[in-house]
Amino acid sequence: VFMYGVASATVGPFAFGARPIDMPISFLLGCMLGFMQLVLAKRSTLYSNVFEVFASVVTSFLARAFGSIRWGIKDGKQQYLFCFSSIAQSAIALILPGFLVLCSSLELQSHQIIAGSIRMVYAIIYSLFLGYGITVGTTIYGLMDAKANSNTECPPSPISSPYLQRFPFVILMACWLVIINQGKLKQGPVMVAIAFIGYVVNYI
Repeated sequence: VFMYGVASATVGPFAFGARPIDMPISFLLGCMLGFMQLVLAKRSTLYSNVFEVFASVVTSFLARAFGSIRWGIKDGKQQYLFCFSSIAQSAIALILPGFLVLCSSLELQSHQIIAGSIRMVYAIIYSLFLGYGITVGTTIYGLMDAKANSNTECPPSPISSPYLQRFPFVILMACWLVIINQGKLKQGPVMVAIAFIGYVVNYI
């Protein structure tokens, strides 16, 4: 559960434009997500069937609540203390169907059309569930607070260099993912190196 929290905090700066002030909130919501997946979902079959939607509703609701904390007015525009969009996306980053899409792509590449297609369709439906949950969570808070934050972009980060904001957090995120996915520690350095190289190539 703790690793879910630190992973959610470190994925924000390089993937969703989070600032250092947003990371503690992402950590709390990530721990909440880990508790719901690792503890609650294993204790209740009924809850495990609606886990994805419920988790995305709760985390997006709380993300918009934190993101709507007002912090003065600048140039005639309302300023907010936290970035709502980056917190909401960081909180559910660990349940995005990336591994599922990877498996389906590998199966399709090896000409296992039926198995690959089934996994790919399930990943698409799974993504729609997450999107539906985020929409419901943000809408519910919007009904409660007429001045809720609806900004989809974060203010500029105080970290001047984009490389400092991205690359160190990529390495940390890869380390946390090795632990979360129960990878072998002796293979950890290789996995982290491959993940970092892949991100650097994609970013550049």
